[in-house]
Parts: sequence; structure tokens; C-alpha cells
Amino acid sequence: MRYVQKSTPDYLPLYTKLTAQDEIHGYRHYRKQVLMQEQKFTKAATTDALVYQWDAAEAKEIIVPAIGYKNTKVVLNGKVLTDAQLGHTRIGALKLRQKRGHNRLELSYVPAKATVVFLVLPAFVWLGCLGIVIKRKGYNKKDDAKINCLSAR
Repeated sequence: MRYVQKSTPDYLPLYTKLTAQDEIHGYRHYRKQVLMQEQKFTKAATTDALVYQWDAAEAKEIIVPAIGYKNTKVVLNGKVLTDAQLGHTRIGALKLRQKRGHNRLELSYVPAKATVVFLVLPAFVWLGCLGIVIKRKGYNKKDDAKINCLSAR
């Protein structure tokens, strides 16, 4: 996997309106900002984050070859970055200020509360339906017993 790169992204957010020239050559931005920058960083996946690490000779603003989406949580050197401290390129690559020395960036996705509600809600609906079915089956057994008793006469 180290020697193979996917040269076309599946989905990139747009943070600015693209010009006609950008639309024609949109993959050039991806190649320059992501593919050509990846060798400067080491990447690892943890159970809940994607971790980028690199060493820097000086403190300056850089573009990290990672795409930031709306609910992306960005932690640089142990500090959570706000939207004001973080920038994006046209295709969503992260712009941030590195420190001199070793840098560690952790990216994770925090779903919106509405998303969590809509994922959990169907489970409660199914449990409610199951409860209704079980309750009705209980009534049916009693009703069946009454019917059997009457039909035996």
C-alpha cells in the first residue's frame, strides 16, 4: 500500500466557488495538495482517529494532506483547534500552523447530534414493535384459552 496511491478522490468538500479553470483541472489541486505532500508525513490509524506526524525545521503555516469536513475534530499537538485557528484550501485540505520540532495531528469525525438521534431512533421503534407483538401474543393465548373452553361445551 505504500507504493500505490489512489489518484482520484471519492468526495471533496468545496470551501470556495471554483472557477471554470478549476473545474477543468480540479484534480491538479488534489495532486498538489494531497498526493505530492504525503511522503512528508507518517500516518497511522487508531481506533478513533487518523494520526499524522512530522518534524519541522521552523514554525510556519502548512497544508496537511488531509481533508477536513464539517464535523472533523482537529487536535494539533494535544490542542483542539477551532475553525478560527484552522483554514482550508479550495478542496478542503487543512491549513494549519506547525511548530518547530515534532508535530502530531489527530483527525476524527464527530457526527452531529441529529445524526445520532436518527441512528438510535429506529432501534427504539423496533423494540416498541416487538413489545406490541409480544403483548398481543399474550392476549391471544388468553383469548385462545377462552375460545377452546367455549368450543368444548
